[in-house]
Amino acid sequence: MNIEFHYHITQLIAARAGLPPEDAEILAISSQYVDDNSMIFKIDKDKPTAYSNYISQTMNILKPKAKLFRIYPIFHFIPGDPKAESAWRKDGQMHWLNTTPNSENANRIMDTALTSDNLYRTGIAIHGYADTWAHQNFTGYYNDFNAMTGPLNPGVFSIGHAEAFHNPDWPALIWKDKRLIKNRVDNKSRFLEAAQHILAWLAKHMYPQCRKTSCRKGKPN
Repeated sequence: MNIEFHYHITQLIAARAGLPPEDAEILAISSQYVDDNSMIFKIDKDKPTAYSNYISQTMNILKPKAKLFRIYPIFHFIPGDPKAESAWRKDGQMHWLNTTPNSENANRIMDTALTSDNLYRTGIAIHGYADTWAHQNFTGYYNDFNAMTGPLNPGVFSIGHAEAFHNPDWPALIWKDKRLIKNRVDNKSRFLEAAQHILAWLAKHMYPQCRKTSCRKGKPN
């Protein structure tokens, strides 16, 4: 997904769930910043207060740094259920790190984030959770499982959905994932389903009276 969903739609969902405007904004910014956080900053270098951030995205997924590969399955390709019907392929392949929508791992991340009472953490969790719909049937590592080409014409960028280009991330696109038994992909349907699940999570845990970190499990303090 891109900024249309991670920022704009997330903000609308948060508002519909009853969050105050400033809280909905924090949630949306935190969700989008997962994609924008691609530069390492060194603060107070050579001082006792020295600090360096850890990135959650690379500027070019086709030129990743090997030691940073772990950011993809954590933030963008949460491992799901390799046996899910939506993951059934013509070649019968499965992968334990395959991303599947609304997976158990993604739900645990959402639950932990929401019960932390931290809007920033929740926004980050929403990003990965939403991407389980957009990035389904890809893994966050360099692997032939991600390849969109046949064995006689192997791809060279089998990292995440790189060989599918931006197709999985465009909100209203209809395209084909020829690896799958059910190969017609309707992004609009996927994204709407993601939005419905995010709204359900927020409505369950948040109340309009909540202000920033003043609530726990949706109960105003």
